[in-house]
Amino acid sequence: MDREKRKMEILARNNQSQEQLVTQCRKDSPNWEPSECDYWAASKRSHHPNTALGTAGNRPPMSEVFPQITAPTLILKADAQGDLRKENEQTASLLKRGRIVHIEGAGHSVRRDRKQRLLEVLKPFLAGL
Repeated sequence: MDREKRKMEILARNNQSQEQLVTQCRKDSPNWEPSECDYWAASKRSHHPNTALGTAGNRPPMSEVFPQITAPTLILKADAQGDLRKENEQTASLLKRGRIVHIEGAGHSVRRDRKQRLLEVLKPFLAGL
C-alpha cells in the first residue's frame, strides 16, 4: 500500500469519534468481546501515522534474534497455511526453549479473535514455567 495513502487513512481514523470507531469495530469483529472494541478504538485514535507505519524494516531478521533468546517462549500466531506456516515454524524452531502455535481462525489480533483457544494454549505453557 502506498505510504501516503495509508497515512491519510490513519489520520481520517484518528478524527473519528470513539463511538464511531467502536461501532465499526463491532461490525468488523463480531467475535470480539464488546469491551475489546472500546480498548481498540482508544488505541487507534492515539496512533500517529509516523509511529503506526513503523520501522519494521530496520530491525534484524528473526533468524538472527531467535537463537539469542534463552527464556521459555511461546509464539501465538494467526492461522497460516502452506509455505507461510512452514516458514513460521522454521523460524520458531530457532528458539532454544520455544515453540509456535498457529491459532486456527485467528487473524492479526489473536487474543481478540480466538480468546478461548489462546487461553487453552497459554495456561498450560505458563503452568509449566
